[in-house]
Amino acid sequence: LPIILLLAAEACWITPDIRRNLECWLENSDDAYTKKEGFRVDGTLNQLTVNRVDDGSKEAEATVSMSYEFFTPHIRWKPYLVYNGISDIDLDISQLHPPMIDGCSK
Repeated sequence: LPIILLLAAEACWITPDIRRNLECWLENSDDAYTKKEGFRVDGTLNQLTVNRVDDGSKEAEATVSMSYEFFTPHIRWKPYLVYNGISDIDLDISQLHPPMIDGCSK
């Protein structure tokens, strides 16, 4: 099943460059981050589909229970308490600081 994320934030246009740049690796850390597979985000302002980059599958990780932050290009994605592949997405355009997670694609 596809992972469908619904926007739950103020309007922020998702351009092709932004979607392309949201392919990232999350780093292991002690700050509630978990290293995950790379993800590619495709979609429109109202609906995004997250595909696993490694094999193209669209399987949901139902055990996710923490926030992940993508800082390329400074957009915060917080899929917390994912249930049946459904989550909220928070596009926080105020997070305009240098990348805090190493390994994000440029």
